[in-house]
Amino acid sequence: MAYSVNKLITNAFYLSKVRSKDFQTVGGDDITVGLDLLNEILSETSINTKMIPYYKQYTTAAVIGQELYFIPYLVEPFSLTFNDTTVRYATTQLSRREYHSTTRIDGVIALPFNVSFERTIGGCNMYVQFLPADTYPFKIWGKFALSALTMGDLPDDLLTTYDLFYIRYLRYLLAQEICNYYGVPFNLELKAVSDRIAANLNDMNPIDLTTRKLDLYDDKNSINWAQVNLGKGFTTSD
Repeated sequence: MAYSVNKLITNAFYLSKVRSKDFQTVGGDDITVGLDLLNEILSETSINTKMIPYYKQYTTAAVIGQELYFIPYLVEPFSLTFNDTTVRYATTQLSRREYHSTTRIDGVIALPFNVSFERTIGGCNMYVQFLPADTYPFKIWGKFALSALTMGDLPDDLLTTYDLFYIRYLRYLLAQEICNYYGVPFNLELKAVSDRIAANLNDMNPIDLTTRKLDLYDDKNSINWAQVNLGKGFTTSD
């Protein structure tokens, strides 16, 4: 069963009641308007990334001594790893303040253990530190913006890109946008369907609350920065 973009737009028009399934066909200017509105919906998911249900991997080669990399369409970064031969290294994702506003030694070329992402037009800027010592294959996991659709390059089957439940969600959203565009009231019962699907999408990718334990005391009796920041507090050993 194929599900084309034209089918999605046509079904959204009939769902909106702007066009009658029994007496009117959807084509020409309707398809153009529907496609424009659909692309606006796809673009808006980049603001609320919970409405993007898919994580993807993007791979790019490190450049020796280069700190900044542009990752196209990345809207919600999750992790950066890289391999040196058979060993995979993880990186620590730092906040804007931690990465850009703290004291450090610049220009060190070594294994890049820290990363910071900044949203920018068309994707994210990725900063790494230390500067790469080799052309490591950077592997970025995250959510990427949903691609806009153009009239001359429409996919024959949306099911190759989206699950059927997501196409249904887009159909209900598009029907609402069509009603807004033509000034037609949208049935609140139909809006309840799109709200229900949105709530389910919200729960598809829960927040990762994984924590890591950091011991403040070890058998060597050595002091560390965590103990220093405790000030006059006390620590004990087992």
